[in-house]
Amino acid sequence: MIFCLHNIPFWEEYAWRELKSTEIPNPTFLRRLEFLFLRRPLDRITRKRLHRTEKMYAGMMPHLDRMLLLCDQYKEDFMQALKASGHPGSDAPASKYGAILNPLLPAAAAPVSPKEKIVLYVGRFHRAHKRVDRLLKIWKTVERRNPDWKLILVGCGEEDENLRKLAVRLRLQRAEFAGYHADVTPFYRRATFMCLTSNFEGLPMSLMEGQQYGVIPVSFDSYAGIREITCDGACGIMVPSYSLRKYAALLNAALADTELQERMRTRALEASRRYDLENIGNQWLSLFNEM
Repeated sequence: MIFCLHNIPFWEEYAWRELKSTEIPNPTFLRRLEFLFLRRPLDRITRKRLHRTEKMYAGMMPHLDRMLLLCDQYKEDFMQALKASGHPGSDAPASKYGAILNPLLPAAAAPVSPKEKIVLYVGRFHRAHKRVDRLLKIWKTVERRNPDWKLILVGCGEEDENLRKLAVRLRLQRAEFAGYHADVTPFYRRATFMCLTSNFEGLPMSLMEGQQYGVIPVSFDSYAGIREITCDGACGIMVPSYSLRKYAALLNAALADTELQERMRTRALEASRRYDLENIGNQWLSLFNEM
């Protein structure tokens, strides 16, 4: 049996930290108060929820032939965390852990050349996970210095209305909500940068797909997956976690540096070859042959 963890290790803990009181089950006034002032603070002290999650994964290990994660660093982080937990099953041998990148279908068309002055977001509008509100606040700073650049947001979700209202409050002049599109290839082909401001990610497909079209990824350095995608910053921009000021500063600098854009675009296209369907497929076939 193979278990694929297609997210950051212990993503459940990250999601819990960012949960709003209005998002808990049956969010009555008293339950929201309990959540804000008792359950969540107590959990941060005791780490009970994290320990319970570690115990769950450790209990799975004796029944698995392989625990697969999205990249080598996630594999190491997950394995070391389970070993340190000491729960039954946490002493599984290193041979039970593996990592395989997500594959991509070949690019549908060549990138537009030259690229347009577009900064792109593609994904769900989900607060606890994606935090697109941060990107809008960053863009307020960026668009003042870059009047010829545009931010395009492709996607939909529960935060759609709130984000549109925020854009109005911030008086953004060049932020376009494009809505949901089943085929985002036309946006990838035109865009120069792809921005995420998430609390956490696994191995974000939007950044990987964008690389196929020479789109330069920009993200907080809050998860090992971004270091995998950007080759430790060689073909993308990693921002110190959750600093909107530093994000805006680095994006402003990148928008003004055409040589950096050309260099990173070339490297992004080269890096995208790691996601080749045949290459990833052969890794899966090798794994099945080992079972």
